[in-house]
Amino acid sequence: MYPVKNNFQCLWIALVRTVLITVLLAALGCGDSAPPESPPLKKAIESFTFFNLGVNTRLSKEIIQQLDDRLGSHSFEKRGMIDLSIQPTGALENHFNALYDLNRQLNSPVGERIEHDIGRYMYRYAARRGTPFNYIELVFSGRSGTPLYFRINPVKGETGFMDTFHQKYGSPEVIQWSRAGVKFLSWTKAGDHLIVSVGTDRYGASEYHIAIFFTRNLDKLLAQERSGREKMQEKTVDSGKTAF
Repeated sequence: MYPVKNNFQCLWIALVRTVLITVLLAALGCGDSAPPESPPLKKAIESFTFFNLGVNTRLSKEIIQQLDDRLGSHSFEKRGMIDLSIQPTGALENHFNALYDLNRQLNSPVGERIEHDIGRYMYRYAARRGTPFNYIELVFSGRSGTPLYFRINPVKGETGFMDTFHQKYGSPEVIQWSRAGVKFLSWTKAGDHLIVSVGTDRYGASEYHIAIFFTRNLDKLLAQERSGREKMQEKTVDSGKTAF
């Protein structure tokens, strides 16, 4: 009986020592052989939203289904041009220089067609679902799934969104372009832009066009494309050096 008891006591003491040593090493920071967990990705400061889609949104099948349920069926374009221009022609160049410069960088200076890795979702029958919009265009990055820019055309006579903009974002900068007979209401938040163009149709009725530009995401897309082109050029040069 006694040897059995002594063996049990020895095992118990060894176990206690092992636990104590492990705790001590952990307390001293000596037991971190596994790399620490990466910190969560830092989210950008929120700016403007449309149906809860904002600068930090990552497009998913669930989000697309929710949009279809609310706005009806959509048409889709994979890859395509990016055009940040707003009506009438010349508005960016004359009144929104930063957006004008960004638009030039995203397109060819000689008018060549440059396609980008994007996903364009277009809703043309949202008004049939009871929403106050005739046309909605949502453009996302094909790489990150983040929104790049939105275009929204409200139905004629709908102005309730203006109250929402004032309540959420405060007073806009008002730009009168008398030559074109148009007024622009512009908000800027965290580098992104919300622009409402206010004009009249041929019958003299007011009409509105809304554009949201997620400039920070557009800048990231531009930087990624430039980096990709530089790497491609480096590979081309290396191939040329080893061809002969």
